[in-house]
Amino acid sequence: MLLVLRQGRAAIPSYEGTLVMNLRSACWLNPVLLLSCLLAACGGGGGGGGDSTTTLAGEVQFLAVGPAIASEHAGATLDARRTTVELRAGERVLVSGFGEEGVASLRLRSSERLRVTARSVSGGARLAALDAVSMDATPLADGGSFLVRGRGDLVVRGLDSWTVELSAERARPLQPWNGSLGAFVAGDSLELVAARASTARLASAGALELSVESDGEVEVRDGLGASIGQLGPAGGRLAFSVAPLASIELASLGAARARLAARAIEARGVAEPLSVELEKIRLGLEPGRKTVGEGRHEYLTGRLLVAAKDGGSLAVEAQARGGRVARAIPDTCEVLDFELPAGLDEAGRARTTLALAAALEADGRVAWAEPDFRARIFGGAPPVNDPLYQFQAWHYELIRCPQAWATTTGSNQVRVAVIDTGRRLHPDLDPATDTTGVEFDFISDPQVARDGNGRDGNAFDEGDGNGLSPSSFHGTHVAGTIGARGDDNSGVCGVAFQTRMFHLRVLGAGGGINSDIIDSVRYAAGLAVAGVPTLSAAHKADVINMSLGGGGFSQAFQNAVTAARNAGCVIIAAAGNENTSQTSFPAGYNGVISVAAVDRNAVKAPYSNFGSTIDIAAPGGDESVDLDGDGVVDGVVSTMNTQGGAPAFVAYQGTSMAAPHVAGVAALVLAVDPALTVADVEAILLGTVVDLGAPGRDDIFGHGLLQADAAVAAAAGSSPRVPVLVLGGNSLQFGAENTTLDLAIQNSGGGTLQVAAPTISGGTGAGNATAQLLSAGAGTNASGVRVVVTRDSLAPGTYSTTLQVDSNGGSAAIQIVFSVVEASTPKKDIPLYLLLVDADELLASEGGDVYAIAFAELNPAFDLAWQVSEAIDGGGLPAGDYIIVCGSDDSDDDADPTTIDIFGAGDTYGGGWPSLNELAILPVAAGDAFSGIDFAVRPFETLPAAARGSPRIVARRGAGR
Repeated sequence: MLLVLRQGRAAIPSYEGTLVMNLRSACWLNPVLLLSCLLAACGGGGGGGGDSTTTLAGEVQFLAVGPAIASEHAGATLDARRTTVELRAGERVLVSGFGEEGVASLRLRSSERLRVTARSVSGGARLAALDAVSMDATPLADGGSFLVRGRGDLVVRGLDSWTVELSAERARPLQPWNGSLGAFVAGDSLELVAARASTARLASAGALELSVESDGEVEVRDGLGASIGQLGPAGGRLAFSVAPLASIELASLGAARARLAARAIEARGVAEPLSVELEKIRLGLEPGRKTVGEGRHEYLTGRLLVAAKDGGSLAVEAQARGGRVARAIPDTCEVLDFELPAGLDEAGRARTTLALAAALEADGRVAWAEPDFRARIFGGAPPVNDPLYQFQAWHYELIRCPQAWATTTGSNQVRVAVIDTGRRLHPDLDPATDTTGVEFDFISDPQVARDGNGRDGNAFDEGDGNGLSPSSFHGTHVAGTIGARGDDNSGVCGVAFQTRMFHLRVLGAGGGINSDIIDSVRYAAGLAVAGVPTLSAAHKADVINMSLGGGGFSQAFQNAVTAARNAGCVIIAAAGNENTSQTSFPAGYNGVISVAAVDRNAVKAPYSNFGSTIDIAAPGGDESVDLDGDGVVDGVVSTMNTQGGAPAFVAYQGTSMAAPHVAGVAALVLAVDPALTVADVEAILLGTVVDLGAPGRDDIFGHGLLQADAAVAAAAGSSPRVPVLVLGGNSLQFGAENTTLDLAIQNSGGGTLQVAAPTISGGTGAGNATAQLLSAGAGTNASGVRVVVTRDSLAPGTYSTTLQVDSNGGSAAIQIVFSVVEASTPKKDIPLYLLLVDADELLASEGGDVYAIAFAELNPAFDLAWQVSEAIDGGGLPAGDYIIVCGSDDSDDDADPTTIDIFGAGDTYGGGWPSLNELAILPVAAGDAFSGIDFAVRPFETLPAAARGSPRIVARRGAGR
């Protein structure tokens, strides 16, 4: 995308390509183009009386942090991704995934030997068969096949998204002499035929004697390639012993026919599986890459829980693999302990444990075998095993989701309607999403819908991108926070990760209109909509989430909300991102829970709206900071698609991100008690909060901060009647600049909570932090704790200590973290150019010229405060709807010396209001005086090279237009 300021005129060609830094339409109703919904609502679009001067002022803040979490994280988390596929003879299934590597775990329904054919349908995936018994991987040609018994794995390596077709048939007595022959157990026999020299590999599920009878020249090798024995050109018979989990290679040195047979022998010790190094060589992996058997293993190595099909003992099967029965769990299974080979590292012990489970499942007597998984208290190990939960922890733990998950993770009988931009394909969302016959596209204008027609039963998100921003795929991000599948070793998780969702598409190119949104609300509630099938009671929504809004009260919309609420729908909406007290709708309608946003310290997010209609606060994030220093800005991380269509994960900020937290907790509450009425759910959500700000309900946080565990406990009827201490946060992250933060104290039980003076101790920062109680609150002698940190005489680095709060309702300890940076962060002595662009002209341009109305010149090494009161043509700043962007031009990559080229490949700084990842619209009327329009610029050097240079913003000095 190119924005050119040339004598006050800007041209915007089409933008193509994936933008890793996620410059996009804002989380709040895609506000770059959603003028019909957002701007009309806020009184924007020009006009306004008075002849007084219009001024805009603020400060550009310097932010020396890296980019938000982007799509490249997706591939890095999939080294051990496992998707269970139940496959039986005669079946054909499709398995989809994404990233550089995925693993489809083929859990077969019987112990019979099957031939599985794997064919790459899309994505250019490269395939390998992994024998789960020997951990031996064999590359497959596209359309290749392998034999498997009980359990096998298909290793998929490809770029972005991929789809593989799997089909299975029973193994015939005569098999081609190539590829993987799967696991062998006692009594197995198989005939092989080779038309030319070829090799095949097999694994031993137990202690066996294998015999090979051949009519041609054959060599038998172990898993490391060493020769075990050889038959000459005349053939013959060769017998040899193998230990459990051993890998064997058979090489025919010419055209040959052979018969394999296996019989049990006396128990032998467990052999070491094929090494990680050899697996990497066979699969062509770099030495630093993890293999499919590596990665996190939250289980006890050398122990398995195993059940026999007939309910009997598996002592013989355990002994044949070097193990014993430690004890029995009545009516459930046996606990088997195995003596693993000496000299194995922890990864080797983990691989061997998994291989033993697969070997037992290949046995005809075993129903299932599984590791003995570890359980930990919440707050220690992550409560779920999703790899990217580490980036979600701050916002889920702020509202105490892990504690709520101890009771419920949701129910597929509870249904949430996501009224937004529609649905994109994503492995973390697809299992939780209803599509055919339930989802609907309510966009009536084909040009807005971008799908070639008007309303239809396909809510797929066709995108809302434009010359300035790529498509937001906003609905996909919102849905991930509500109900992305959790605890599945993949990606992220949602608040209610066992709930069901369906998408209703109302926002497209340029936003959406009330009449379409009203119909979607009625449809979600199971009410009649003209020309649209009515949802049955079993398929209608229990909860509706609308992370969208604008201004202007609509009686028609209010009527729809009232009808949907009366039909049993809990309705939740985002309060808006303009940092204003002006009411946004639908959040402002009666019967809608209006959600404001807080940051990771439970402080009002800088963009969040406020006012008399705010009901509750929830995490919305703040992309202008990285207070914990993990390299990812403090936004809300959730599901996303790249512009090319591949699943990804990104951090967004906004009340759009806060609202789905509330929708998810509402779904948890209904999972506990489906009989609750809408009024019951609303009372529970608003009555179990942590009171932030002024005592009682206030205009910043509403009733207070959402608390998932207290809401779930109230739904279960287990709310305590004794004092219970609850803190309004899970840590205090001061970053490098904050000196004072408040932590709310709440009594979530009965009686009076008496809080003792807080203490600070331990760690490296105890001597530089103080704490004191704040004034009394409802049901407690203290409403909060104020913590102050000082950095005097501290060397650069990160410091931490522990805040302890004791009371008659329990004790709590949280971490205080602050950092000290060098005396000053180097900032280049170069100009920054701040541009004001008219959003209405951008909308009407369709790729043509767009006027840049005004600009200011700043310098990061000196003063970054800015003010604009005049247009480029010299007149006063006109009324209108503005987009504000800012960047440096130090790359010198334009041949014209009068051209200002920001966001270029070699430029140092870039940003936009309210953040580079969320360009919003500022409506300005004549005579308005805005101040405090603050946002951050960040170094472009921290962005991947592929992200720099797109988009570029170019300005040319010249005479007024």
